Amino acid sequence: MENKQTARAGEERIGEQMMIWVNSFPQAPAGLREGAILYGRLPQGAPGMALIPVAGGKTVRDILGGREAEFRFRIEYRVRPEDSRARLEAGRLLDSLAAWAAEQRPPLGGGLEAREIRALNRAALLRVHAGGEEDHGILLSLRYGTKE
Repeated sequence: MENKQTARAGEERIGEQMMIWVNSFPQAPAGLREGAILYGRLPQGAPGMALIPVAGGKTVRDILGGREAEFRFRIEYRVRPEDSRARLEAGRLLDSLAAWAAEQRPPLGGGLEAREIRALNRAALLRVHAGGEEDHGILLSLRYGTKE
């Protein structure tokens, strides 16, 4: 039981650190600057952005006495596009965020270091809502481990 609680606490710490990191994305739209990217769910209405952990996306391996794990997450972006150009811009923004993420190493703390962030797919339309809002998303993976 203690191992599960420790793992859960570690995942929460990783989530907190990832939120700080993703909110530093320099190309975020003006309305989403200064900590406006949420954790776990999109805000009501549009526009909005969120980092959402993917259930079951974590694997842990022991490598020569160290640990390595994967934290999978989606970045979702809710917009109300007025035309196809705005819809394409939502996808471009998420693909830009993924390219930025691949070059960054978020500080994780707790004796952990980020080793790689990569996009697992290209940005895509996920949902269309009755009010005209659309949710676009991209799936990413953070590989991290104990500091050597």
